[in-house]
Amino acid sequence: MRKIIPIFPVAGLVLLSSCIFPTQPKDVEPIAMTHSLPLRNGLQIETIIGEVQIVQGSGDSIHIEVVGEVDPEMFATDFDDTGSSLIIRELIADTRNTSGWWSRWTIAVPGSPDLLISSGSGDISFERVSVSAVCASGSGEIVIDNAGGTFRGASGSGRIEIASSSGSFALQSGSGLITVGSSSGEFALETGSGRINVKSTQGNFSVTSGSGNVSASEVTVWAGGSFTSGSGNVTVDLPTGEQYSLSLSSGSGDAVLDLNGNDPTGTFTMFCLFSNGRIVCPWNADHSEIVTRSGQEYRQKTFVRGTGGLTVGIGTGSGTARIIP
Repeated sequence: MRKIIPIFPVAGLVLLSSCIFPTQPKDVEPIAMTHSLPLRNGLQIETIIGEVQIVQGSGDSIHIEVVGEVDPEMFATDFDDTGSSLIIRELIADTRNTSGWWSRWTIAVPGSPDLLISSGSGDISFERVSVSAVCASGSGEIVIDNAGGTFRGASGSGRIEIASSSGSFALQSGSGLITVGSSSGEFALETGSGRINVKSTQGNFSVTSGSGNVSASEVTVWAGGSFTSGSGNVTVDLPTGEQYSLSLSSGSGDAVLDLNGNDPTGTFTMFCLFSNGRIVCPWNADHSEIVTRSGQEYRQKTFVRGTGGLTVGIGTGSGTARIIP
């Protein structure tokens, strides 16, 4: 069953809005609506300018609240119930002149539905929910706060934040900052030119920036951690954990492991371009050699500390591969 509902102005708020925002176009008016739909296993949400907030609901219904400031004659909502899933759409008759418009969709979902969310420019957030979600925004942020589940998503230029959450995270941003704090799980994080900061988090990590700096501190690695930048610096404080593998690398920036006074055991391999990179380590090398990687010569040194322990690789092209004691 499909239902298209136009949005009408909020009575009594037009005059207030014009007083507070005198520079807004006259055809932009405050709007608000609420709607309840039956709970389904799948939920698809599509907005154009709208911010999407997913919060925890209760009962057997999905509760939707939409507020914003738009031209109510050009803005509507579309609800389509297929029986197994719900499709919720934001409709704008003419998207060529939406300057000054904004909308926010707060959707309370009970249980753990499968979510598919897309927004042209709005933020997407998850708070205190347990879901399986695939999401994308052209320029908005993706924020996961105190949530759990499986999250796959991308933003063209918005930042990505994971805070106090657990689960599996595969998230990308074209140029935005990525931050992770007080969380746990499987992390596959990538940004084209933004920075990536990971702190007070445990799990397995695949973290990559094309040109931004990458840092990790107070982390626990379960089995493996990879931290990479194409041209930025990579700085990692020695993680806690046992028998894990760790890789730090940068194409032209520094790759630095800070031991913070610890004396770990394991095998540490460090490498740099033979022509102009550097290796700095407080230990004497057990083995040195020249190796070829992708058609270029690299200086490689191996340091064996005790028996067993960690497997660590630290490499750079033209920067410095360094271990700080």
